[in-house]
Amino acid sequence: MRRAWALVCLIAWLAREMLVSTGRMLMAAVTPLDRGHPSVLALPLGCRTDLEITAMATAVTVTPGSLVLGVAAADGDGVPVMFVHLARGNDRGADLDHLRALERRVLAVLGSRRGGHA
Repeated sequence: MRRAWALVCLIAWLAREMLVSTGRMLMAAVTPLDRGHPSVLALPLGCRTDLEITAMATAVTVTPGSLVLGVAAADGDGVPVMFVHLARGNDRGADLDHLRALERRVLAVLGSRRGGHA
């Protein structure tokens, strides 16, 4: 039941993010104001399995204005790193926190006890 509720919460959160991101991208396209700049973030992942990484990459990519460029595999005891392009990045720390919040939701749906990399 907990995973089903986590799935409902993830879907609702993604739907909200898609609406907000679409609005931001639309406003950026029709107004001359500078509302951020393109950026690439390196996100250390709490995800470990191929399923977790694929679900996270899918969740990032379905949001307008963001795209997964690739994932560097973990070496030894290291963690995998996902490279994310943001069309309208603002504050690097806030953008990373936002991606980590998404990762926690994805991991909750998959039943992982990991809550994302700190």
